[in-house]
Amino acid sequence: MDVDNLPLSELRAAVTFLSAVLHYSRPDTTKSRNPQDKAKANIRQAVSTLLTTGGESDQKGSKVFAVIGSLKRDSITAILTSRNLSPWRRTPNEPRIPTSETFESDATKGSEVLQNVLQGERKDADNFKGHIQDVVNMIHYFMKDKTDFSHMAASELADGANAISLFLFIVYRCRYKLLSRIQNGRSIWKLDDDMHPTTYIHAQLKKATISSISIPEDTYVSLPGKLRSALEAVNISRDLSHPAKNPDHDSYPVTAENAATWAQVFEDCLNTMETRLEALVNGEKKKKEGGAEARDTIALYGSMKRLKSLLDSNVLHFLLTPNIKEKLDKARKPSFSQVEKLVRRTVQGTGEDDARSESDTDKDIPGSTADVDTDKDDEEAAEALPDDDEPVGDHLTRYLKTLTMALDITSIILYLPKISPAPPLTAIYVDDGPLERFNVWPYLGMVREEIQKILAEDVNVSADDLNKTLNDAASQVNKSSVHAEATLMARVLSAFTKGSPPEEQASLAKDKTIAIGVSKKCCYCCHLLARLVTERLGGVQLILPGTHSIVVPWHPPDGLPIDILKRMTEKLFQAVRERLTDATVVPSLTQTTPLHSSADLPEEDELLEILLAARNM
Repeated sequence: MDVDNLPLSELRAAVTFLSAVLHYSRPDTTKSRNPQDKAKANIRQAVSTLLTTGGESDQKGSKVFAVIGSLKRDSITAILTSRNLSPWRRTPNEPRIPTSETFESDATKGSEVLQNVLQGERKDADNFKGHIQDVVNMIHYFMKDKTDFSHMAASELADGANAISLFLFIVYRCRYKLLSRIQNGRSIWKLDDDMHPTTYIHAQLKKATISSISIPEDTYVSLPGKLRSALEAVNISRDLSHPAKNPDHDSYPVTAENAATWAQVFEDCLNTMETRLEALVNGEKKKKEGGAEARDTIALYGSMKRLKSLLDSNVLHFLLTPNIKEKLDKARKPSFSQVEKLVRRTVQGTGEDDARSESDTDKDIPGSTADVDTDKDDEEAAEALPDDDEPVGDHLTRYLKTLTMALDITSIILYLPKISPAPPLTAIYVDDGPLERFNVWPYLGMVREEIQKILAEDVNVSADDLNKTLNDAASQVNKSSVHAEATLMARVLSAFTKGSPPEEQASLAKDKTIAIGVSKKCCYCCHLLARLVTERLGGVQLILPGTHSIVVPWHPPDGLPIDILKRMTEKLFQAVRERLTDATVVPSLTQTTPLHSSADLPEEDELLEILLAARNM
């Protein structure tokens, strides 16, 4: 496809159309950042994840947020944006009308929000902008040198009050997202009776014979000592003859005899978390009598902490017998675009009935084109899908770690560096307004001809089927959105290349290492844009939270220069060629570890006392 003579508006349309053609393909395997960059991005990723509530009534706040910022001695400035979901489309000749709104921090109001939560208040912000303001205020509060819980006698109680109130705020505001992630486990792995994978593992180990469970002798895992009573309650006892390396941990044997019990602990954690989150989502607002509500809250906190500790101990890998691995592996769905599926069916010689059956399996993929409009929740679905050649144990562990994100956000924000005096925080929310409407039908014929040339010698794809597949892709183009991180990357590029960028963007040009916090991993196009922007600027490093390398329909942000759009068009068309001509390539892994913090948080028995005292029970 010759892109040299295409004007800017047509290149933007071509990029969007090609991304729709490649929808759910994974053409690239390069990671977007190195492990040592993780600390720089953690706070921004935590904030962006907290801003993305998942609430059904909040179309902006329910989608992906991205955060970028600059730190000075006397001020902190953050630029925020969410995925552009405007249903309106402007013509190429209509001017875009970007808007912005500024949020100034107030640490006192941040403290008030937390104290109200501690007292049992469950309240959403009036809108997503109110939620932004609450988050900005709380971050300022946690950067202060002293807490506002001075009425408590012991400093550890003040720390505990901060921890549990922040955790409760995160869980309530993000309850929809937290619950959907647990429920998505049943969609990622399509198991009998709609089982969650943790339930399936427990059921299989309960009915397995001891001889069929192969766990090496002298297998031990190390877990925090404060889990001792919870594990002893289900008859898992520590082994004093085999001390753990960490003096604060106990060593536990993992054997064929107790494998089902370990699996039960996993299942119990997930069941408790799901039950409590369902109650929050379904509107449980009335405070229960006798401290029952506080105990339910601590049960959620404790279950999440136990799950996190179990995952860190690696005990799950010992529970996955060959039969369980095989079943879980078969229950996962690979990631292919519709045009790839068409070619694969043709190569395999399947008939119409078989083709229809394969198409029906798309319904099993969360967020696939079979059951959602383009970009409704594509990135969460893509992030949940297995990586190419990813072992099922690694995939399951990665998925389960996303369920403890409330703890990770809590510890990251709770242990922000304390500054005296804490500089004010200014957050600027930017919105580029209605997106440009693209006419991609002229490119459909060009792309069809190129695809037919690629396949002519080896694969005789039905012209009608190919036309239908490309028509479906074209119909998704004007449902696509600008991804939040792409909007911020365009602003970074503008800050370095324009003579007089807006003031909030000019501050970005002073940093050579720029971390962009995003609430989900980046798609293929955002990762590609990051590479091209980095090459263009030279010496500037963009830090992103990793990539799942899957393509979703992608609308270019405003402000990208023509040379970058040409490179993107070329790369996307190259991806079409590669995916159609070499379906046997097995890429290396592309997924990175989910948001994670290793900072210790208080134990649930300590926090229950705090909650009961705060609520006079």
